[in-house]
Amino acid sequence: MNRDTLSPVKHIILTAIALTLLLAGCATDSERPTAAPSGPDTGFPLVRPSANALAELPPPSVKLVDLRKLRVGMTTAEVLEIFPGPVETKISPRDTTVWQYRFAELYFRDGLLFNWFNLEEEY
Repeated sequence: MNRDTLSPVKHIILTAIALTLLLAGCATDSERPTAAPSGPDTGFPLVRPSANALAELPPPSVKLVDLRKLRVGMTTAEVLEIFPGPVETKISPRDTTVWQYRFAELYFRDGLLFNWFNLEEEY
């Protein structure tokens, strides 16, 4: 066979391969995404978090207050302005009120701050 007789056969084979690849790569309407994905295609479906997913997040684990703002003699109201409410409150036998946080303990006597300890700092 000469080169001219093989040309139509090559053309049919190449057309069949191209159509097969084209059809294999096409998605049906139900598989097509409704919105353009943001970012590179990872091969995984795009999953958006639900609207109330942010409401289910745990409280932050970072300390949101600075112990350096504390001053001896501050009232409990002044301390509450810079600190959130304590995790636990105890009254000691010497009429000392102890506010316990995960990161600190604050000591009050007669409604005034007189001492505190940073529980995260190593001495």
